[in-house]
Amino acid sequence: MERPGKPYWGEEQLKNALNILLTDDPEQFVVILPDAGAVINKNILRQYQTTVKAIADWGYGDRLRFGWWGQVTKTDGRDCDEIDRATEIEYLTIEQFFILTRQQLLWEKWRETKAFTAEIKLNQQYLDFKTFEDKMIYFIKSGLGSGKTTNMKAWIDENREWLHHNRLHFQGYRNNLLLQNCESIPGLIHIHQFGECDYICDPDLWAAYCLDSIVKFKPEDFDDGVVVIDEVVSVIKHLLFASTEIAKYREKAINLFIESIKRARMVICLDGNMADWVVKFFESIQTGKGIVTIENNYQTERSELFWLTGGLNKKGELSPNDYKPLIDRILNPENLGSKAVTSDSQTALETIDSLLTKSGKITLRIDSKTSGMEVVKAFLANPTQWLRNNPIDYLLYSPTAESGLDVPIVDYFTAHYCLFFGVLDVDSTLQQIARIRDVNCPKYLWAREWSTSLEDFKSPIAEVLARVANERLNLDLQRALSGEENGADIIGKILETYQTPFKAFEDAAFYLQAQRNFERGHFRSALLERAKIAGYRIIEIEPTEAISGETYKAEKEELLITESEEIFKAEIKPVNKLNPDRIEDQRSLRKIKLLDQLPGIENDPIWSEDFIFAVLFKEKQLLSQARRAWMLNHITVVNRLEREKCKRIYDRFFEDRHSLIWTERNEWGKIWALAESGILEIINHPDQGKVWKPEDLEIENVIRRCKRKAIWLHLGRQGKTETMQYVGRLLNLVGCQWEKKRGGRETGDRRWEYRLNQKQSERPEWQAISQSLDRKWWKYIDTDLAKIDWSPPAEYVESLDKISPIKSMLDQTLQTQSEQSFEPGPPDGGNITARQFRWPAKCTTKSGGKIAGKIEYIYGGLKVIDGGVEYQDLIAYNDRQFDQLEWPLADRQLYVHRLYGKKKRPLLSDAQLYDLVGRLDNLIAEGGW
Repeated sequence: MERPGKPYWGEEQLKNALNILLTDDPEQFVVILPDAGAVINKNILRQYQTTVKAIADWGYGDRLRFGWWGQVTKTDGRDCDEIDRATEIEYLTIEQFFILTRQQLLWEKWRETKAFTAEIKLNQQYLDFKTFEDKMIYFIKSGLGSGKTTNMKAWIDENREWLHHNRLHFQGYRNNLLLQNCESIPGLIHIHQFGECDYICDPDLWAAYCLDSIVKFKPEDFDDGVVVIDEVVSVIKHLLFASTEIAKYREKAINLFIESIKRARMVICLDGNMADWVVKFFESIQTGKGIVTIENNYQTERSELFWLTGGLNKKGELSPNDYKPLIDRILNPENLGSKAVTSDSQTALETIDSLLTKSGKITLRIDSKTSGMEVVKAFLANPTQWLRNNPIDYLLYSPTAESGLDVPIVDYFTAHYCLFFGVLDVDSTLQQIARIRDVNCPKYLWAREWSTSLEDFKSPIAEVLARVANERLNLDLQRALSGEENGADIIGKILETYQTPFKAFEDAAFYLQAQRNFERGHFRSALLERAKIAGYRIIEIEPTEAISGETYKAEKEELLITESEEIFKAEIKPVNKLNPDRIEDQRSLRKIKLLDQLPGIENDPIWSEDFIFAVLFKEKQLLSQARRAWMLNHITVVNRLEREKCKRIYDRFFEDRHSLIWTERNEWGKIWALAESGILEIINHPDQGKVWKPEDLEIENVIRRCKRKAIWLHLGRQGKTETMQYVGRLLNLVGCQWEKKRGGRETGDRRWEYRLNQKQSERPEWQAISQSLDRKWWKYIDTDLAKIDWSPPAEYVESLDKISPIKSMLDQTLQTQSEQSFEPGPPDGGNITARQFRWPAKCTTKSGGKIAGKIEYIYGGLKVIDGGVEYQDLIAYNDRQFDQLEWPLADRQLYVHRLYGKKKRPLLSDAQLYDLVGRLDNLIAEGGW
């Protein structure tokens, strides 16, 4: 038959032909041969679906097959009229074919996230591009080792004279790399050198900083400066998702990031993984700047990459996720010389290091526990020189060194071992592999097929994630505020806080979450594909049976027990006094967090090194399972906590703050969904020895309820046909599990028998955790709590009381006197008025001392552009009269909006500015300020 993409037969002709040609032979099939690229073409797939439906309706659906020979795209496959007799064709059923097409569409969607379309294409071993102009944003893609930083340093040196009187901002996400930049670029200072100063005020400062520290600046500090963003992809991810200090003030950091891009004279973004979505992200910020995209296509020579497909179990069967054969190679290398080892697992790296050290090897380990050591800092400053002066047997490094490590030394390492569990995304993992540059050093790779599955929604489609987040939010608000007198008004104000001006950031967040979800589900295959594109020569190694498995396991447990003992003995200190680079303080922080989660646990007899080992290392799910189980049995507590969360968000409305939907956790919603699912009917069943079957009423109830959208949205998946497996997953969330075995031969029923195992909840650790949660939430248990007061925050009411006479005065003025007509056109010679309202102020540290003994000045003033003054900027940050009036931001906005229009006239002309200043001076005089 003809291809469905170009049908020449009508439906009746096709039906008649099949009736004539098909016999009763069950091995006779109708075969459709898709062209190359058809499976990722949605229009053609719709035509296939129409054809399939018609053939199935005629009764031939089970006789239909699709020919498949790997023809995903035009570049990696051939059309059906181009294949020869030697081509091996697989014949897929309808279901198999459409599962395959969905997977291929997702693969193509993921590949699009890596694409970069550049206007300027280069082919240089070492990047040489220094044509940077004002009012432009540059996006430069050039691989690791191609000299991106060296190119920037050369440009800075050539333009040092005019840059000397302009701020230079080097923004990043890892201090190690930024400190190296400071070493290589004279005059560039890392922000940590300013100690506890709240605000960096030198107008000519060249500063390097992580975005966690961007809050030390004010918007005007970026005026006419140059912003360089190194590793921009990772910087955006850090800004959106990092759980470091930035999480406490993410909204403010995002605001200042936007200001830095808008106000800068030019922005230069660098990344070896630059992608089109990054460019789109910056375009969405609407900076008013032009876009220039540059790609250096030079393909750096890469080493051989030996891929370990897994290990063999005792039966000689392949275990693809068995990494022990790689451990064998590390501990018992085939060749002499120094070796390098990298992993995304801190525990794996420590265990390997310990085993090597005990065997007499000299090692250097770079990870979160050693990064503060002087020897590590000395190594990172100049790896090649350090290695020549300090010969070692093994260099081991973790993601802590990801962006700060570059080891160009050649003929030193004879093997590089890479062990990855999917903790990082694919691009970051590939960067870790590339840190050892020597192309003559073979690399040995093991990677999990997929990384640890998430309990939450795992869609690889950004639109789905965004829709689910918004639907969850609305469901949560409706549930939490059900029965509230002014519920609709409260919900409206809460939802308004989510209508943020950060749409570009929200879209990017869901886009990146979808990308990450896909990579979690296809970690190994995605990593190998990207490695091949990067130029690695991939060679598959046959699996072997591991011989070091028990030794490795015992050493790992011993290390974790020792770490538990150290955490138990750790000193309790104020959190703000802890140094994250010191291993002792890291342990103190882990102890503090655990004690905060479990109040009073330190007074329980269970509190010991063994307890810490159990909940932090041996059974990492124990704490979260016990917490969910406790909440499930105290659902009224969950309801109250949900309402209090709503109140906190509600208050943001009056504080003119926004909520970031992509950072919302599904914590309370998941507990509610578990309660509604009916899972407690199984857990609390009077017959604890009951043999459960899929047809039991309680099981059917769980499956039926979990198909309700309100429930499965919070659980992350619907009730599926694998009934007992699905229910088992829900049980596991609260520490229960199925015990299953085959039915007895005597009954003839050999189906699986399921019994509920609740032994977890009988353990003393579980009981101690539950008692701690009783103490933590005691005020919510069996207590008649006061009704939540939905009045605006006291600070907001006080500000209204203070300003109400001024508002009355303004209303009277507007009623008795016609409003002046102002036009925001550009004044002659630019807006010079604004410059008259600039003033100096000494910048001091928190303790009142001047920075480094120097007198520095800040210049608070107005953002002046060709069209006038940005009054949004004026009311938010800079006007000393508003400060003198002590008006909060909301009142400043109200006053200016009512005088000159809300958002319709974003600029003030000279005449408007004089008018505003005069009005404010009168208010100050009349109000006695």
